[in-house]
Amino acid sequence: MKSLNLFIDSINLDSQEFLFQFQSHPNYPSALAFSDTLNFLGVKNEAYNLEKEYWEELPEEFITIHKNEFALIHRIGDQAKIFSDKEEMVSFEDVKKYSENFILLFEKKYIEKTITTKNTFYYFALFFGTAILLTNNLIHWDIWSFVFQILSFLGVYIFSEIFKEKFGSESVVLQSFCGAGTKQNTSEDGCKKIIQSNDFELFGLKFSDFGFIYFVALAILPLFIAKESLLFIGITSLSLLGVIYSVYYQIRQNIFCKVCGLVIGILVLQFVISFFNFRENFSITELLLTLFIILCTFFLIHYISKTIEEKEQYKTENIKNLRFKRNYEIFRRELLDTEQVDFKNPKARFFFGNKKSKLHITLISNPFCGYCKDAHKILENILQKYPEEISAQVRFNYLTENQDEKLENIIGSLNNTYSAQGELGFLKAVHFWFEKKDENNFLKKYPVSATGSLKDLEEIGSENLRKGLSFTPIFLINGNRFPDKYDREDIFYFLDDLLEDEEIINEKHQEFS
Repeated sequence: MKSLNLFIDSINLDSQEFLFQFQSHPNYPSALAFSDTLNFLGVKNEAYNLEKEYWEELPEEFITIHKNEFALIHRIGDQAKIFSDKEEMVSFEDVKKYSENFILLFEKKYIEKTITTKNTFYYFALFFGTAILLTNNLIHWDIWSFVFQILSFLGVYIFSEIFKEKFGSESVVLQSFCGAGTKQNTSEDGCKKIIQSNDFELFGLKFSDFGFIYFVALAILPLFIAKESLLFIGITSLSLLGVIYSVYYQIRQNIFCKVCGLVIGILVLQFVISFFNFRENFSITELLLTLFIILCTFFLIHYISKTIEEKEQYKTENIKNLRFKRNYEIFRRELLDTEQVDFKNPKARFFFGNKKSKLHITLISNPFCGYCKDAHKILENILQKYPEEISAQVRFNYLTENQDEKLENIIGSLNNTYSAQGELGFLKAVHFWFEKKDENNFLKKYPVSATGSLKDLEEIGSENLRKGLSFTPIFLINGNRFPDKYDREDIFYFLDDLLEDEEIINEKHQEFS
């Protein structure tokens, strides 16, 4: 499947997160996987199989499969803007002609986008390095060495973008440059074919990697040797071998790469500048230093390339494993194989949500349990996402025989808060407690009632113990214990399927309905 970055950006989602979740879905790359991924990321949607004659009644924005690709359609009168691998304006009739009957309607999610720390560091390092090298050039000003240096920086930038493309990250700059012109798809495919080619490989590095090494070393060298050194003539002369190979490869493959043409232009121009303007002799020390810098750059790029390659390989394997792990049928089998737990009163103290809901989640917890903080956060998020469809109960392991004054105060305070402020107040109090676990501050904000009885909570704690639920946290789904083979956060992947599972929500656990 081609890139979905433009489409994903148009609905304000993080592209890397969307693609990871989409590709790791057990039914990838189906429409079901696409819809489930949107739901998981908080974009509510409904899918339909709608005949074209009814498309005139659709809202201005909807998702369909246009030319075998998922696409966002934004209709403007008789025209439509399509967001997929590229943005284009076509007639609405063309949209209907080249699209399938699949329609997905959604509630748009508005998220304020921010630059990640990783990208910030990348751009800062690039800017900082460029500033240092240009400052060095300005101290001993020479117009031709300055132009030569600028061309080296341009080469570094181009190959850094190629480096990203090679490992699956989309480069907007390269896509825009390769995609310009009338033969957009041919040109773009030609660029990618050459960038991702394995025809030339040496020491585990591709042809484009050596271009990256060349320009990085060339950008650094003026800090250590004379900017008009004859060494640059020798180095740029060797680069012409790469020019010859690139031209030969493009002719042999019968393709044209615009990025390659730009790089060839830079290499030839640098050779011309150095050949006609650089005349300063060099010493053996400078020659050895040049070789040392080139070798250091080689090993650095080689290390980075192999590290990213291993990371990408791990990511691919992880996606395959997650497809297996997120398979609902496997999860369902594991869930129903666990021992059934039936409580005397599953809607007793600390109950949340719709009492008529078909899916009920029980959390066995303890205020002093280190892992319970995350479990409560998961439960809170579930209740926020499914306020009507899912109900929940929190059952604390509070036992009279192990009574502790500190635990009694916290449980008493939570019990009082639930009575006085209801479900929302209780959830806020639990969140406040787990943030710092400071008894004094907590009891100051949520005081204990002197008249409050904890008898019901003692009975709940005793029942937990009799059912073998002594360790915390534990999730129960309609009485079945959440499988130990899964992480607690995995519950979000299965909630929609659980809500549609007739056996789980109707036949076996009617007491929760």
